[in-house]
This record gives sequence, structure tokens and C-alpha cells, in this order.
Amino acid sequence: LRLLLAAEGLLTTYMAARRGLGRITAACEAGVTRLTRVAHRAPCRLLPMADGAAAAAGAGAAHCAIGGYGGGLLGGDVVELEVAVEAGAALLLTTQASTKVYRTKRDGIAATQSLNATVDDGGLLVLAPDPVVPYESAAYEQRQRFMLSPAASLVAVDWVGAGRVSRGERWAFSHFASRNEVLRRPEAGAAPAKAVAVDAMRLSGGAGLLGLDLGRVEYDTVVSVLCSGEEAAPVAERLRMLSSALAHRRGGGRAGGA
Repeated sequence: LRLLLAAEGLLTTYMAARRGLGRITAACEAGVTRLTRVAHRAPCRLLPMADGAAAAAGAGAAHCAIGGYGGGLLGGDVVELEVAVEAGAALLLTTQASTKVYRTKRDGIAATQSLNATVDDGGLLVLAPDPVVPYESAAYEQRQRFMLSPAASLVAVDWVGAGRVSRGERWAFSHFASRNEVLRRPEAGAAPAKAVAVDAMRLSGGAGLLGLDLGRVEYDTVVSVLCSGEEAAPVAERLRMLSSALAHRRGGGRAGGA
């Protein structure tokens, strides 16, 4: 019995060591956003960017980078992020570099990452990470949920790379899944929040079996950009213009080309 209890204790400690946590709160003080809470536990790491964030500072925003220990995520790693942007605050979240996901272990358990963010009225959250890059035989699952107040704004970028293309890996991971949910609270009353956007992607294959081919062109990334709210409107308009220009170019300059 003692041996069983000791083994259970070791397993619990081992699993806890693989569960990374991150907590960020951004608050607006005299028109300037400051990070009032930054806490993390490996394999998650949060780095407030006091230097080299001139663009964010010029806009009165705070900037924090999401990083990690060991250079990437291993199979079985769990990272949970909680982000709060208070009324009138603006927060830019980036990453140190691409999020590398190494091949799974024998148990085949995926690395998982979740982000739950709340943005209060007048607040702006910009999530602009480098891409997730799953290596050959890697498995990764991600879920991001954004709860917005009626006058809050959001720009969120979610993208995945083909892998270590320079080493001949292209879409050779075994599994990738990502789900983004944007919800908005009603202006008054106790009505439940309403989902305004849901974007989900699931890719499965391995050893190049995905063969991602969109129009006979080998693509190295797939990206989604979610924009919601007044402050995000200029970004959405620029993306629409870019999309139209790309469609026009693919169509050889002909109207209606796609």
C-alpha cells in the first residue's frame, strides 16, 4: 500500500510539473496601460516587454511576450493562459519566436494549450504570435476563447507552419487542431453571452500525407485573423483590401478571379 501511495504521489508531482500556467492582467492608469499581474509556471513563461515595444508604448498599450523553457512543447505538456484586459486598457501579446512542438512520445499524447481572455469595455486585445510549428510526428491541440464586453475590441492571429521545411518536413506532423471562439456580452441584462465567431481547424496526416495543396501551390502556412469591435475595424478593412488584391492577382487581373 505504501508503495502504491508513493507511486501515486510521484505521478501526481510529475503531471503537475508538466502543467504550465500563465496569468496576465492589464489595467489602464491615466491613459497608459500597465501590467498589474504577471505570473507563470513552466513550461509557460511570460516576459513583459519594457524595451523594444515603442510602437505599443506609443499607442498607450502594454506588451507582453509568451515564451517557454526548453525551446518548445513536448507531448503531454499542458499550458493554460488566463488574460484579463480591463476597461480602457490595450494589450499586445506576442511570442518570443515560433511555438515549436516536438514529436510525441510513445504514449501519443498531444501537447495542448488553452487561452481564456476577457476584455472589458473600451479595452483592446491584440494577439499576434509567431506561428505554431509542429515537427514531424508531433501532435498539438489548442483552444482559445475570447469574452468581449459590448464596447471591447479584439484582433487575434492564429497560424500554423508546415514544419521544418528546410529539413524536408512539410505537413509531416500527425495531428493539429485549433479552435477559436469569440463571444460578446449583451449591453444590459443577464442574458448569456452570444458567440459572434467560431473558427476551427483540424489537420491530420503525417509523413507528408496532408499534402496541403490549395490551387496547385505548396503553401507553408495556414493563417486565420479574427477582428471584432470598433478598434479592430481598420485592421479588418486592410485585410479585406489585401484579400481582394490577392484574388485579383490570382485571377490574372480579371474581374471575378479567385
